Amino acid sequence: MQADDLLAACLLAALLLLAVTVLVMRGDGRFARERAAREEATRRQWSRTLADCSFDGLLIHRQGVILQMNRPLARLLATREREWLGQHFANFARPDQASALRAELEAPQPQPAEFYLLRSNKTEVPVEISSHNIDHEGQPATVTAIRDVSQRLADAQRISRLTYYDPLTGLPNRKLFNDTLVAAMARLGRQSGTITLFLIDLDHFARSNAQLGRNGGDALLKQAAQRIAALASRDDLPARLGGDKFALMLLHNGPTNQGLSLGERLSASFNEPFIIEGQMARLSLSIGIAVYPDHAGDADALLQAASFALEQAERKGGRAVHMYAHHEALRAEPGAKVT
Repeated sequence: MQADDLLAACLLAALLLLAVTVLVMRGDGRFARERAAREEATRRQWSRTLADCSFDGLLIHRQGVILQMNRPLARLLATREREWLGQHFANFARPDQASALRAELEAPQPQPAEFYLLRSNKTEVPVEISSHNIDHEGQPATVTAIRDVSQRLADAQRISRLTYYDPLTGLPNRKLFNDTLVAAMARLGRQSGTITLFLIDLDHFARSNAQLGRNGGDALLKQAAQRIAALASRDDLPARLGGDKFALMLLHNGPTNQGLSLGERLSASFNEPFIIEGQMARLSLSIGIAVYPDHAGDADALLQAASFALEQAERKGGRAVHMYAHHEALRAEPGAKVT
């Protein structure tokens, strides 16, 4: 009987131990799941914090449909982070670029690209986007970095203006004028048309500059540039070549004598005096005109012909317009430069 009692006691102890083990194992499993959940929540919070600390906007999407955006992107677009969840990000694109942005976001291998997005207040912001594919909550998705490039474009425009525009008058400078002339001739070489080139000198500007002083002389140059530009049409190109020398290029299909008529109108536009800091100042123009292809076959030769015509106008004592003539071509030296 004692042996039976001992066996029963051992069985009971074994069952109790098994029960405790099962309970402990169940508890460990629950604790492990809870710990894993806490760790996942912490990981997500850290990911969110890091994303919000980014200087760039970050978008997680699936085929362009917004799953998540960080705070910098919401600020960039002047919207709330959750307001657009479930909608297609192409809705933020400028209307003429919406289709292209949609195609880029839905592409299997998206490439870096630039677009204009619309903020909630309908103002535009230029952005550069770059994407790569990720796993998001167990499913394929894409993360897209969105960078505001407004400052970069503004810097590029400022550099362009310094490179191609005269800082005093705002007109195209000699480089842009010469480049445009060469390009225009290349286009016309494949079709009919003419280019009329005006080289313009302000007569006796040095005397007016001495009377008005440096600031007054600069103001006079600005007003002179405005009068020259006022007679140019949308397709024409006025320019300041430097100092008191200007140029005007006309693209047209009219007869050669139209250039002479415009030259006379240019000259007449300077009959009215200028008012500079309360002082009256008068200027006149010497204008030399040459026409492509009538007077020259390339840009250098056309500039040379117009320069020679300008010299003839200046020899008349100023306030003169001179059209280059064929017989003068023999007198123009090859390789002459505009001075």
